[in-house]
Amino acid sequence: GSWAAGPSQPCPGCRESPPDPKYAYGGSWHGALWTPAWTGQGETPPAFTFTFTGTAVYVFNILLPDRTNAYTSTTALTFSMDGEAVGTNFEHNPHSTEEGLTEIEYNALVFSQGGLSNTQHRLEVTAVEDDSSIILLDYIVYT
Repeated sequence: GSWAAGPSQPCPGCRESPPDPKYAYGGSWHGALWTPAWTGQGETPPAFTFTFTGTAVYVFNILLPDRTNAYTSTTALTFSMDGEAVGTNFEHNPHSTEEGLTEIEYNALVFSQGGLSNTQHRLEVTAVEDDSSIILLDYIVYT
């Protein structure tokens, strides 16, 4: 999947109101849309990697509310650290809650991992292959 840098490029899959840059860290984000039903054979879900030296890492996204006119409001992610799967998959599905999310959620922690050796690490975040997903990466913190 291809990535777009917001707000200068349209939010992928945000046909209704896109995130507001004044609430995003640094006024921007990076977004990608994954819809397995629309992709051709051989395509892979969007992913990003982040290399850092430290003992902990935290990934923050922007999460969308339930939108009936959007391609998807779901965010479904897998994580690997230094080539090994870590943590549990993250899934934000605003359609699955009784009340649903009605506002865009900023500064949403989607992954954290502490207790790492203070060496170089490579974090990879990938959209879950079987689910439609929108990724709106806001920022990453590491220590």
